[in-house]
Amino acid sequence: MDIDFGSVNYLAIVAAVVLNMALGALWYSPLLFARPWMAIHGFTEESIRESGGAGIGYGVSVVVSVVLAFAVALLAEAAGADTAVEGLVLGLLVGVGFVATTAGVNYVFESRPRNLYLINVGYPVVSLALIGLLIGAWQ
Repeated sequence: MDIDFGSVNYLAIVAAVVLNMALGALWYSPLLFARPWMAIHGFTEESIRESGGAGIGYGVSVVVSVVLAFAVALLAEAAGADTAVEGLVLGLLVGVGFVATTAGVNYVFESRPRNLYLINVGYPVVSLALIGLLIGAWQ
């Protein structure tokens, strides 16, 4: 496999990082899944505030988002996915084929709630699909 790092669109990677962070903020907000996610874990708004781990969590999220977007860009380059549709398909293949499947095994063996699986795995699957779309469209 021959990957040309020079042909990667770094501006698209930055945009994909912003997109991923914005989607995460929306996904785990009260508008979408914050309440059921908190209920499953037994968290309250107060307990989350008191934990003080949000800063570290956001920092890790940014680093992970950069790695994720860069990996999708490299895969798109290697696969020749240079349209929005091809990028979307690539992102869905990665999200469903790798994230949803491997996490699903863990959730089953750990007897974790199905709703938690759908919330926690839905975010990276949707995110990867959108990142793929953005990267593919911006090639």
